[in-house]
Amino acid sequence: MQPPSDIRKLLIQIELALEEGRYEEASTMLGSIDVETLKALSQDEIVAVGRVLNHLMETAEKKRDELIGKMKEIQAGKKYTE
Repeated sequence: MQPPSDIRKLLIQIELALEEGRYEEASTMLGSIDVETLKALSQDEIVAVGRVLNHLMETAEKKRDELIGKMKEIQAGKKYTE
């Protein structure tokens, strides 16, 4: 069994950051992958990058929905107190 490639190690770090709520850090790490690195990746590694991107997007959408819900609660509370 081969040790994980540098990109796999980075993807693992990104996943851990997402799970720990360090979204900015995860986004920065993902953004650090340059085009030349992407060109050299195997098909499996490209698929893994895609999975991490999907996870990041799903997490962002979930957080956005939570914020919208909280904003609606605040709006409803303001209307109730007026």
